[in-house]
Amino acid sequence: MLRNGWLVTFSIGVVTYNQMPKSVDEMVKLADSVMYSVKTSTKNGVRYHVFTA
Repeated sequence: MLRNGWLVTFSIGVVTYNQMPKSVDEMVKLADSVMYSVKTSTKNGVRYHVFTA
């Protein structure tokens, strides 16, 4: 990456579930939403969310 001058960033969404969501699809959808909130706001960051239903 460095040799080619490619800029690499990481956008990471982390979710802790205190109670299980209704489905795995809902779980993945929330984690994906948290990750995309990083991508659209700061890039190269981590955002953390606690799911408490």
